[in-house]
Amino acid sequence: MLYDKLKSKTFTMQKSKEYFFKFFSPISVGIVLFCLLHLFLLSKTFVVDNRGDIRTLVAGYGDIPYHMTEISKFAFSPIDNLNDPIFLGVKLRYPFLINFVSGMFLRLGASLHFSVLFPTFALAVFNIFLAYLIYKKLIGSRGFAYLALLFFFLGGGLGGFAFLSNVMHGQVPVREVVQKMIQNSDSTVTRGGAVYPDQNIDFGAPLTLVFMHQRTFFLGLFGFLLFFWCMLRLRDESKIGLYLGAILSFSILPFAHTHSFIAASFLYAVFFLAALFKKKWDLLKRYFLVGIIGFLVTLPQVIYIMGSEHLFSSTSSFLKIRLGWMVQPTIGSVLFPELAKPSLWSIPYLNFLWLNFGVILPIFLLACFYYFFRRKSFEQNSFVGISAIFAGIIFLLVETVQFQPWDYDNNKLLVYFQFFAAIIIFVCLKKVYENNKIFGIILAICFLVLSTFSGVIDIIPRAFTPDSDLPVIFSKEAIDVGAYIRKSVPEGDLIVTGTSHLNPINTLAGRGVLVGYPGWLWSHGINYGSREQEIKDFYANPGASDLVHKYNAKYVLLDYQSVLDYKANQAYFEAHFQKVFEEGQYTLFKL
Repeated sequence: MLYDKLKSKTFTMQKSKEYFFKFFSPISVGIVLFCLLHLFLLSKTFVVDNRGDIRTLVAGYGDIPYHMTEISKFAFSPIDNLNDPIFLGVKLRYPFLINFVSGMFLRLGASLHFSVLFPTFALAVFNIFLAYLIYKKLIGSRGFAYLALLFFFLGGGLGGFAFLSNVMHGQVPVREVVQKMIQNSDSTVTRGGAVYPDQNIDFGAPLTLVFMHQRTFFLGLFGFLLFFWCMLRLRDESKIGLYLGAILSFSILPFAHTHSFIAASFLYAVFFLAALFKKKWDLLKRYFLVGIIGFLVTLPQVIYIMGSEHLFSSTSSFLKIRLGWMVQPTIGSVLFPELAKPSLWSIPYLNFLWLNFGVILPIFLLACFYYFFRRKSFEQNSFVGISAIFAGIIFLLVETVQFQPWDYDNNKLLVYFQFFAAIIIFVCLKKVYENNKIFGIILAICFLVLSTFSGVIDIIPRAFTPDSDLPVIFSKEAIDVGAYIRKSVPEGDLIVTGTSHLNPINTLAGRGVLVGYPGWLWSHGINYGSREQEIKDFYANPGASDLVHKYNAKYVLLDYQSVLDYKANQAYFEAHFQKVFEEGQYTLFKL
């Protein structure tokens, strides 16, 4: 009996030791460190300094205020109010679910800082672990799954190599290059300003491109990954939890993130057709059940988000067929020689692809060829081939269909191309490693360094810029304006404002405005031109404008934009309207 007890105790200690070393393995520690890096970078997107000013990274200077607009709307307006806060009279069509969650935190008494950051913090960690689990299942190796994870988040084109041109020629020390990057808040992704033969770079490392300041993508990726994981597991087992997980994760996507919903829809089609092609009837029934329920739940959301006038219209600005992503002239588009016809089949476009994707695209194509040509030598896992096919489908979609008014936004779909490209690439690298360890290690390191160099470079100015040097998006005075509006101005009273994206009326007080920032309105497909002109005319000559009567406005806000850009007649406002609040650059008049 004593021997049995000692044996049992020894077995328990061995198991505990195994669990300990498994939990604290280099891969586990690496994942935790990557999570901490992501959270640190996220914390820089919303900083409240000692004075009370709100700051953000340069890259989030336009995005964060928009999301704050929706958060404030849901926090301080009636919950059932689904009007667009940046354009009076239209419904909110933008996927708003994560901002609704933040708004509810704020409504329940949480701080603005917590309400903005906590949902993205939690989703960032979940997404990293979910992505790793999927990679581990499909690649079959913890080490290569971790490398795939790093590649997915940090992989990018050749934008980062431009910063080394002077260093390579011995002209500028590395330290000076880094200091200049931090001072200028440089990015490896540019949206405009290039001159032919240079090219714009519109796709960069997903970590800094979208998974910092584009809040909707956090929930979109989470829903997509959970849907993918449940669909994978349904192949092996039929459990109610997997059905619910697949259906619920798919069902939130229209209100969570448009591009993730598009990607998930095509992924479902690939899964379904693969099961049909292989005549796996039992699996087909499972997928059909997920699909029919998911369709019924998401269809009303899709109709609401797009609007029936857009969904069934051939002139919709949300959907266009064209050949070549960013070929058509727009902000950040491909640059061609003077008088040359923009074309997908041209040397400038090939150069654009090379600069945007670097080694990623050619290595993906080589990996696909290697895998399908020597498929019998790989472990039998049909989902590796499906992943390669799906990555190709996503890339072709990006090259043929424009899903939003600004073609640049298709780079969000390219994030999913990269997610699935990682699977086929690292499955092939693992195979090379199994055949020749030294060559496999060298090849994997070379690919990872070349593909993630730009992504790592892009982190530097974001991570090392002191909080005190981050641009202020809302001063303490702006916050005080928002607080005054919420407390003293009735909910239904319209306030006339300028069109700056740093507008405390809708961003901090949660009130709708006649015209918000034109860049947001244009990218959402809203025709705002005539109303914007009405606002300009009112500020310049309020006595000759009928804007107040037309929209039944009750208040007007004067700030730097209305005075400097719209030539506001400040003396007229002082003489004819009652001043009810003044602090800093902001003066609120009652009409």
